[in-house]
Amino acid sequence: MRSTSEEEREKASEQLDFERAAALHKKVEKLDEVLRGRPELTRRIQDLDAVILQPAAEDQTIGVYLVRGGRLAEPFFLRFSKIASQPRSAEQIFRDHFEVDSATTNDDLGEHLWLLARWFYSNPREGEIFFREKDWPYRRILRACSRLLAPKTSEAESDQTPKPPQSTEGAS
Repeated sequence: MRSTSEEEREKASEQLDFERAAALHKKVEKLDEVLRGRPELTRRIQDLDAVILQPAAEDQTIGVYLVRGGRLAEPFFLRFSKIASQPRSAEQIFRDHFEVDSATTNDDLGEHLWLLARWFYSNPREGEIFFREKDWPYRRILRACSRLLAPKTSEAESDQTPKPPQSTEGAS
């Protein structure tokens, strides 16, 4: 809807119909205001391509859950401890997995959407999600991996806080 209004606005400008172009511009601005309030998850199902990143139980590992057309694909696990010894970069590994047509299951689409919505609206949400617009945001995905692999501030502080000395009173 937005793109068609923008196209009509451009045509009106080219035809020097500035009153119509101004009206269409206001329509696009109002539409932008409405769209700004919606969550990123709400989009046409066939355009619902995303990747969910979650820390895995294994140390220095990220679970990568690809969503294509609203359907969850089988996850793959990116082990950063093993990547260091490989000639490929983490970005290239993501590209290889994302560009290959992942085998999504033909299960009930409603179940996939339910799982996705449940994770997206959970509070607190574990992990991060990135949506594909024209291309995958590889740099943002890599920065998210480093955030997810970084030690939690509470864990880091508890490791560095000195323990109080033990009292020797009453001990014999």
